[in-house]
Amino acid sequence: NAIESKDLKKYGPFDPYINAKNNDNETALHCAAQYGHSDVVKVLLEELTDPTMRNNKFETPLDLAALYGRLEVVKMLLNAHPNLLSCNTKKHTPLHLAARNGQKAVVEVLLEAGMDINYQTEKGSALHEAALFGKTDVVQILLASEIDVNIKDIQGKSALEIVREHPAQKSKEIATLIQDHMAGKEILKNTESTVVLSKIPPIHIVEQCNQKSKGEEQMELTKLITEFESQPDEECPYEALCNATSHSIESLRASDKETSSSQELIQ
Repeated sequence: NAIESKDLKKYGPFDPYINAKNNDNETALHCAAQYGHSDVVKVLLEELTDPTMRNNKFETPLDLAALYGRLEVVKMLLNAHPNLLSCNTKKHTPLHLAARNGQKAVVEVLLEAGMDINYQTEKGSALHEAALFGKTDVVQILLASEIDVNIKDIQGKSALEIVREHPAQKSKEIATLIQDHMAGKEILKNTESTVVLSKIPPIHIVEQCNQKSKGEEQMELTKLITEFESQPDEECPYEALCNATSHSIESLRASDKETSSSQELIQ
């Protein structure tokens, strides 16, 4: 029977009547959540109704609110009992049920609240539910939220494998969405690998950048002498030439020593 929110005030916290169940093992909170009676839900939560109790289908009040798209009730339950995000069974989660019925707004709220997007039940992931029931919008949300497309159901099938078995146009569209997502991930992975490799210079380029060859040293010395001969005496005195050539000769000698040392190490 329906209960008016004002009538609930006469019952104290933990009153047995608050958590009383009907023939389907549903409490008053189950009924209020299913039909979106947020004012009643508010009072029941204030009276410390147990929100984790399950009915004959193993559904909690949050499960029913998610299944039927009662967005305000979902938010109220999560705010009052954040632990409900991890109160799941292998039968389903609120995310699975919302995905099955295409409750886009509820799916977004549950994901924002931190519900495990990859939680695996007997029927697989929330992507299995959304894909099997043709909820394209929810499939797109789950893919954009990086759900694991490789999760299998109890029969060992992924969501893509399941929709491929159905000839309906909606199933084909969803299969294409999943395939495109997987292809995009693969392209991104390959691109990132290519970028990383391209940042590593080849060894021979590093060697060329770090040292000059003996021939290059000799070319620099020849260029220096030529420039000296072409300049007036007053602009390039003999002492300057001696200093310059001595520096270049010392560089050549150092280069020869390094070459000899390298050859000895190799031998």
